Amino acid sequence: MKLQWSADFSVQHDKMDAQHQRLCDIINSFYDAVDSGASFNKLQSIFKDVFDFTAYHFAKEEALLEQQSFPKLGEHKIIHQQLVQRVQELMEDLKAEQPGSPEKVKLFLKN
Repeated sequence: MKLQWSADFSVQHDKMDAQHQRLCDIINSFYDAVDSGASFNKLQSIFKDVFDFTAYHFAKEEALLEQQSFPKLGEHKIIHQQLVQRVQELMEDLKAEQPGSPEKVKLFLKN
């Protein structure tokens, strides 16, 4: 099941919404690649794009939240760190060509 951008996901900030939409597009590319039987190398490449864009997005988001004196920034950063750690673990599974790892990644990205 692909991700479909919805106004429900909007954070009412055009740049952040555009980044979230871009992330959905990259995630959907991963879904398409898995569903079409792409090689582990191709899946690793796309998932690295997910990781790289996510890291870029988190940095931009955290800077914006800091500018706005967001009261729960510390907690938000911890959530980001946990997500990055999980993505790194999944990347390792893909690199090791662990059976079932593409489906694990799809489930993680869906959630």
